[in-house]
Amino acid sequence: MNTHWLKYPFTCSHEKCPHVERLNVTAIIVHPEFHSYDSSHDIALLRLEHEVIYKLYIRPISIIVDEMVTTDGVQTLSAFGWGKTHEEAESRILNTLELQRRSDDKCHYIKKNQFCAGSNNGGDSCKGDSGGPVAASYSYRGKDRYVQFGVVSNGVKSCNDSAVYTDVNAYKYWIANTVLETETRLLTEHCGSDWGSGILVRLWEISLFEHNFTGALITSRFDVTVASAFPNDIHEIKVETEYLGRYDIDWFYKHPQFKHSAGSTKNNKLAKNVPDSVLVKPICMGLNIAAPMTWTAMLYSSNDKVADTQSVALHRIDNAACSRKIGIHVEPNQFCVDKPDESMYMPYDTPGSVVATVGTINGVEKYLLTGLISLVKDGVIVITNIQDHEKWIANELKY
Repeated sequence: MNTHWLKYPFTCSHEKCPHVERLNVTAIIVHPEFHSYDSSHDIALLRLEHEVIYKLYIRPISIIVDEMVTTDGVQTLSAFGWGKTHEEAESRILNTLELQRRSDDKCHYIKKNQFCAGSNNGGDSCKGDSGGPVAASYSYRGKDRYVQFGVVSNGVKSCNDSAVYTDVNAYKYWIANTVLETETRLLTEHCGSDWGSGILVRLWEISLFEHNFTGALITSRFDVTVASAFPNDIHEIKVETEYLGRYDIDWFYKHPQFKHSAGSTKNNKLAKNVPDSVLVKPICMGLNIAAPMTWTAMLYSSNDKVADTQSVALHRIDNAACSRKIGIHVEPNQFCVDKPDESMYMPYDTPGSVVATVGTINGVEKYLLTGLISLVKDGVIVITNIQDHEKWIANELKY
């Protein structure tokens, strides 16, 4: 690193530095889309042999897994490393360097999910710094945190210009899905289904193809619906929220094992984020939660007033009995419920509509997505089970 602000030693005896620990690595998890020839998706995770015990000198750095947090507004950051300096091919002490974000055209070979930065005093990260953290102070939910926003990737050999840094924020879902693979959590904390005071609202609902079927926002950028409702010849898709207008679709992706009778899921990435609003929010989607014992649907009353929206319990039907009743084979990744009585409510049979359960995550009760209506026949609703696809959905959230 081409700078001279010195901090901590790289090599130190146990007697002088008892807080230094050496740990074995059991796995190197490289991003699945990494390409060595152009350093795209230049990020990897290391799985340690055992858990680190946090102490005074050992603490994890924060990475905020919140879709509303981006790197764009962070202009001043610090890089850390033991790389090459003016005097040494490899520094014996940890150096740090203040960086300023720069436009992408100031860097060579910059790729998607990377950013360009350099020092105003002519310093630069250098050979041996690659993989080191790039971090900044950040205020989140009223508390100041030191957050990792980048990883040193590559730069010019002279180490006196702007360099390329991997945008860690762009890979937060991949990191979370890998690190927290078995932990119960929400796909996104920025979710909800009420206006408070017991007023329930289908805030997540999005209409597709002139209201022929619906979908549910699961983040501010991704919509999930059933693949079986889509026409075969799709060239352009627009979605529409009830309150905030129409949105183009950036890309859409059917589940790779979809077959028409299965009614599997389909992800749609909006061309831009739906703005933060009390009128539109993603539905809460729990990961690694226990299989629900009850299912509910949030229905509007027949007079179509938002304040009259209610959660209605749904009665589960055995899949074999369901298949006999409707004359269609019900797949293992589907389940059936009796259609609710419509004497009090508006019709509830639109493909892509949400079925959910009430669950508690981190001590807070949430209305959690569990399924999407695939088809309705003979008074029975066939539902795609979202839990069977949660890992596929989470892994497809590529920003």
